[in-house]
Amino acid sequence: MKEATDNMNAKDAGPVSKETPATRQWESEGGSLSSREEKLPEGIQAVTVTHYRVGKYSYTNLEDAMAEHRRQLG
Repeated sequence: MKEATDNMNAKDAGPVSKETPATRQWESEGGSLSSREEKLPEGIQAVTVTHYRVGKYSYTNLEDAMAEHRRQLG
C-alpha cells in the first residue's frame, strides 16, 4: 500500500519551477494557511506567550522553570 501511495504522490506532484512554487504542491491538500491578518478592535492586542513545562508544572518564566528542574534532579 505504501509503495502505491509513494508512486502516486511522485507522479501527481510534477516538477517544481518558478511558475509552480514548492508550497503549491501541498496547498491543494488543505495545508495552506490564510495570509490575512485578523483586525482586532482598538485597544486589544494579541500576545504570544512561551510556556516551559517541567514535569506537571508550567512556567512562563525560564528562570523559574530552571529552578524547578534543578529541584526535581535532586
